[in-house]
Amino acid sequence: MNTSNSPTGQELIQSVLEILQQGETLLTELSDELYTRTVPVAFNATIGGHYRHCLDHFRSLLAAAGTGDLNYDHRERGTLVELDRFAALNATRQLSAGWARLDPALLARPLRPRWP
Repeated sequence: MNTSNSPTGQELIQSVLEILQQGETLLTELSDELYTRTVPVAFNATIGGHYRHCLDHFRSLLAAAGTGDLNYDHRERGTLVELDRFAALNATRQLSAGWARLDPALLARPLRPRWP
């Protein structure tokens, strides 16, 4: 594998922070009603549910950077983040702070995928 063009840990962290900032922008531009509205053609999913799902993956990877154990299946569903834009905004900001504090060197360590 050619790693000469692989992003550094700091570049990965910066990319995550930019994506989370985009999430913050989205949350400030949506109404509460739109955030929780079900979409029948999308199996009655909501933006809130999908947004929580996305945050879960960022949270799982952040936790894995510290422990080495990666488990994307260990997620909570039906949380306040799905129902309340401001809870989602707070969760996004907390997650951003965690990523900003992360030692980039931890992203170079091997991960052990875990399944239930």
